[in-house]
Amino acid sequence: MKFNMRSARDGVAALAACLVMVGCATGEAREPEHEVEAVFASPSTPSPEAHAGEAAAAEVHADALATYEVPPPKAEHANVGEPASAVAHGLERLNVVTDFSPEVSAPRLDPSAFLDPLASVIGAVEIGQRVYIAPFASLRGDEGQPIHIGNETNVQDGVVIHALETIVDGVGQLQNTVQVNGAHYAVYIGNRVSLAHQSQVHGPAWIEDDVFVGMKSLVFKAHIGRGSVIEPTANVIGVTVPPGRYVKAGTTVTDQATADALPDITDTYAFRSLNEAVVHVNTSFADVYAGRKPAHAPNAKPAPTHPK
Repeated sequence: MKFNMRSARDGVAALAACLVMVGCATGEAREPEHEVEAVFASPSTPSPEAHAGEAAAAEVHADALATYEVPPPKAEHANVGEPASAVAHGLERLNVVTDFSPEVSAPRLDPSAFLDPLASVIGAVEIGQRVYIAPFASLRGDEGQPIHIGNETNVQDGVVIHALETIVDGVGQLQNTVQVNGAHYAVYIGNRVSLAHQSQVHGPAWIEDDVFVGMKSLVFKAHIGRGSVIEPTANVIGVTVPPGRYVKAGTTVTDQATADALPDITDTYAFRSLNEAVVHVNTSFADVYAGRKPAHAPNAKPAPTHPK
């Protein structure tokens, strides 16, 4: 289906008119304080001397919008296991053209990934197989780009993934990227990674496979080694965490010496198997919400057990 910007604008204008005419608390009608069209008004009218680059960028973006097709529901899965209507895509949007984002890009999702209708993915973001993206997650490939999300990774409620500019005035900013397998990324998140509720990953950042990033934690300008655990509310900034280490809850790590001295994950570590269980839950969500497996599928893999 074609995306119709005019219809969207008219619909929002009509909704705004209804809202401002109805008193929220008293139910009494009242006149709007401002013209409804002001919702869409630009801060100022461009002068004739405004540089031509803005007009050219606007034309490129307008052309892209005119030809952009909103991805349809995944019809090939629509009747398997009678899934909820949540098979519909979330909010997938093109980025806008700026001096740090010279090309229009659309997100790329593997057909087996599930994007909740209340999640937002913008611009140069690539999402792998059986990825679950929960409500209110925001993945913004409109500044630093691209952003890579590996297979069977989960991006939970309220997670933000963003990055510093990787291009400025047409010049690549390699210091704001990470290099993985010979390619540069603003953010690279590997396979079977769990980004728990309200965590933030701000690029440049590289999170290797099988990592758990805990609730309300921050990873910024950092490289997290395979199999590591970032416990809730921890902050990891500007360092490399060696593989198989953990960062204690509430800890802030900003120097490499501290990162190198982080404790190893051993058999007695309380959260050593947590990520495996979380990945199981969220790949199951991806499968069932998108209709690839009926609920309580007889061939579903059982959840891993934990020692008491």
